[in-house]
Amino acid sequence: MVSRRFGTQSLVRLLGHWQESSTRTPLWRQLADALRLLILDGRLTLETRLPGERELAAALNVSRTTIASALGQLREEGYLYSRQGSGSRIALPERADTVTTADFRPSSVNLATAALSAGPEIHQAYHQALTMLPQHLSHTGYDQHGLPVLREAIARRYCERGSSNPQRGSDDCERRVERIFAGASPANRGLATAW
Repeated sequence: MVSRRFGTQSLVRLLGHWQESSTRTPLWRQLADALRLLILDGRLTLETRLPGERELAAALNVSRTTIASALGQLREEGYLYSRQGSGSRIALPERADTVTTADFRPSSVNLATAALSAGPEIHQAYHQALTMLPQHLSHTGYDQHGLPVLREAIARRYCERGSSNPQRGSDDCERRVERIFAGASPANRGLATAW
């Protein structure tokens, strides 16, 4: 995996307005939360080297202690790792042995959200997707026919369910090509051109 360095000003732009003055949350925790969000949504990719603490403190106009505390929290959670002299790099936490989920008891259902926490399968899928994300960042990420890996997985799933075209025979699964569209209009246009 290719590592890269993230510039200080680029990171400051990505962080945007991360400080909330109307909250009692310490500044270092607000910064840690903002950086964690950038990691989780893929804007800070794996193995990316962050700017040094002094440089980042000066750019964000906060103390170096604030930066050190925020980065320390992220290191403790597994989102960063550091080596002496080579800075802090983005990582993903190791898979937890247990995933905390909300208790499901009739007395504990919160109707304000009407949703349970994500199960372990979602955490595993998210971890896998974040691990694979850097390989898709070297291009636009948009393919008119859909991501090839996704198309192959969908075709394979249809074949496993026995949904191959009976007129073409069982080897149709080997040649099957699925197309994925980014909405109804592109799908209608794709269908019109296919027929």
